[in-house]
Amino acid sequence: MLLLIGGGALVILLAVTRLGGTLIAPFHSADEHVADTLYDYSRRGRGPHIVAIGGGTGMPALLRGLREYTRNITAIVTVADDGGSSGRLRRELGLLPPGDFRNNIAALSRDEALMTQVLQYRFGSAVAEAGAGGSELQGHAFGNLLLAALTGIMGSFD
Repeated sequence: MLLLIGGGALVILLAVTRLGGTLIAPFHSADEHVADTLYDYSRRGRGPHIVAIGGGTGMPALLRGLREYTRNITAIVTVADDGGSSGRLRRELGLLPPGDFRNNIAALSRDEALMTQVLQYRFGSAVAEAGAGGSELQGHAFGNLLLAALTGIMGSFD
């Protein structure tokens, strides 16, 4: 009987350990100890509540710096972009230009490098060569199209 209880306890301990590793994995980087990752996450959660108001290229740089100290950031993004993909979406769909929103979302993301690559990806000549309607997509940033789709689904940028 004691052997059965000990075996059951061992299985439960192993399951809890594996579950903990699975839950921590998305937040843990290979060059950092798990305890450091959890402490940093907790510390930034208790950080100050900050509201940043601005736009242009300076706002994402500011948000990157603030992200090191707190997770409690509210960004109010002013938009005035009318060129490129943002300008086309603004003219054709009547949307607020999404380019500044896109840049700030990337700046606030946990894996900024990957998120920037995904959101900043521009459809180019490879799309046109594939015959997938390249003339319509060419020059658009994926993040702008994603934000345009979300605006269509939700009804607004709010």
